[in-house]
Amino acid sequence: MPQAKFEQQREWEAKIEAMVEDADAAAYKGYEYWNSMYLKAEKLEDQMVRGVHKPDDMQLKKISRKAYFRAMYFLAYQRVFPPAVGDHRKPSGGASIILEGGRKPAPYEILTNTGDVIRQNQKRRNRRYSNPRMRLRHRYHDYLKSQRGAERYMQEAPMEYAGEKSGVNPNAKHSVKYRMV
Repeated sequence: MPQAKFEQQREWEAKIEAMVEDADAAAYKGYEYWNSMYLKAEKLEDQMVRGVHKPDDMQLKKISRKAYFRAMYFLAYQRVFPPAVGDHRKPSGGASIILEGGRKPAPYEILTNTGDVIRQNQKRRNRRYSNPRMRLRHRYHDYLKSQRGAERYMQEAPMEYAGEKSGVNPNAKHSVKYRMV
């Protein structure tokens, strides 16, 4: 048995050396290997075109096989991740129940009008207005604030001058400089 496996691996190595696009040989190395080989070849080619690096014979061989590396990458990738079969718009397999007409039933959150599905589509509301009584209280409070600027209340005048309430700022300059024309 191990001898047959060794023979199979030698056959794949020979196909790779002869640049034969074979899915089994591609899967033998793995899609990560082929992707890394393609990226290395691309980098070498870019350095050669820009004149940064003069490649030797082995590197030139790797650059010439760039398209082969890419093709083998796709073959190995399709072996690991086969393409989906059928219509992707219709639910398939799993625990989903399909009713008449090919439709899935609505989830519990939508039927009960609760849960994260509903909250995602709702408008964000301020908690301040969630309680009706507190909403009216806040509304009245805001009204009083707006009326403070509209109405002037009488203030009792002080008996004698006690200076500026906020103090005098010695660093403030209120003079205007004249510009000579």
